[in-house]
Amino acid sequence: MKPRKELAIALGILAFCALNLLYFIPAQVAAEGSSTTYPHLLNGMLAFFALAYALEAVRQMWKSPAGERAEAGEKPSFLDVYGRTLLLMAVTGVWLFAMEATGFILSTFIFLPVAAYIFGSRSRWKPLVLGLVMPLIFYGVFRALHSQLPQGPVEALLSHLLD
Repeated sequence: MKPRKELAIALGILAFCALNLLYFIPAQVAAEGSSTTYPHLLNGMLAFFALAYALEAVRQMWKSPAGERAEAGEKPSFLDVYGRTLLLMAVTGVWLFAMEATGFILSTFIFLPVAAYIFGSRSRWKPLVLGLVMPLIFYGVFRALHSQLPQGPVEALLSHLLD
């Protein structure tokens, strides 16, 4: 992928983190009376990685010769430049709303491989393994911290098995 597109994706994710910080966390988490510590922590981690992704894209743009930086041919459309970012933001919104109905593990198991595909992964197994392992790790961390994630059928089964 071209560094300019990667920069656009990273900036879109940073914009989503800002929206999350200014609207979603206060409107959904704080309004329910829950602690905002963990949502802020996760949002901060996402923003940190998006910033690192943006800096890497800028570094790649500076490394490439000036002739490669110039767009060849016709100018790309708005969707060509921002399509992946908008799609990822839409999928993330669906994931947030689906999490309430299906729980954290199941919704994240579906979300992570879809997000990996949007980012350009063409492997079939790596995103599925990531989608299975990462939600279970987060579930374990939150369980060890005696914190709640959105509950669904998988979380209920794990709670029943682990208690």
